[in-house]
Amino acid sequence: MDDKILVHKVHGICKITEELVINGEDFLKASAIDNTSLVIYCPKNKKDLFFRDVVSFDEANKILDYMKNLKGTKIEPTKKQRTELYEKLYNGNLYDLAYLNIALLRYQVLKSKKKQGLSTIETKVLKAANLMLTEELSLSLNKSIDELNVLIKEWANQYGE
Repeated sequence: MDDKILVHKVHGICKITEELVINGEDFLKASAIDNTSLVIYCPKNKKDLFFRDVVSFDEANKILDYMKNLKGTKIEPTKKQRTELYEKLYNGNLYDLAYLNIALLRYQVLKSKKKQGLSTIETKVLKAANLMLTEELSLSLNKSIDELNVLIKEWANQYGE
């Protein structure tokens, strides 16, 4: 089997490395691109529940436009908000990852003005959302992750809270 690149909802960009049979059932074996020690076994008939194709060049550009023009982001330090952060992080939607990047970067600036930092959960979500978003956009657009991060930070600073 040729290695196929797909996106896992939780682990981001993965490479399907093998098709195998376990206890009579067809499985796919995948490894995360950013953590090759992470191996994922997925029943082949449930692939679409956990994996999706990498976003197209055109869709990736639409996501960049969305981030560039995103206004009115709001993050609050509540339990409900923390739950929503995780839901946005792990639902597999790149627009939600884009929102998290911009909103949490803006919130980080707001908190730094009060000589505070993001909470542990907010920091974890921002780091994971940024990694998943920039890896996929980098692959789709053939741009470096550093180049994308410069744009994301610029857009986050464009419309403050």
